[in-house]
Amino acid sequence: MVDLNRPLVEWNRGSLAFLTKNAVADPRVKVVVADVAQVIARAPAGQFDAIVLDLYEGPHAATNSARDPLYGADALARTWSALRPGGAFAVWSEERDRAFEDRLAATGFSVQRHKSGQGGRVHIVYVGIVGPAAGVPA
Repeated sequence: MVDLNRPLVEWNRGSLAFLTKNAVADPRVKVVVADVAQVIARAPAGQFDAIVLDLYEGPHAATNSARDPLYGADALARTWSALRPGGAFAVWSEERDRAFEDRLAATGFSVQRHKSGQGGRVHIVYVGIVGPAAGVPA
């Protein structure tokens, strides 16, 4: 688990631990306080089974720059590389973003889009799977 804010990690170890059944104390969980984009960029190829981004702002028109540190083309290539074959990349978004879908597919991810809820804003979870014959991303 990577979080930018140490107080959030400490709350989840302390007064908020009951909300997650103290998940951060699970010996399978490694907690890192850092910028997730930098952690992904430094990861050796195939290090992760899954990368899940549930951030305040998901992909949308303002983050559709090829240089965006999380959703841009270069960032997606780094994410693809950090995942093992069959690994999953999941991203929460407030709404559908076709340009992001296109970048995911162009990187080599098999793309799935899942909607949740009805009425009002429709939240989307994108899931990109690294193919079993993972090599260098497109």
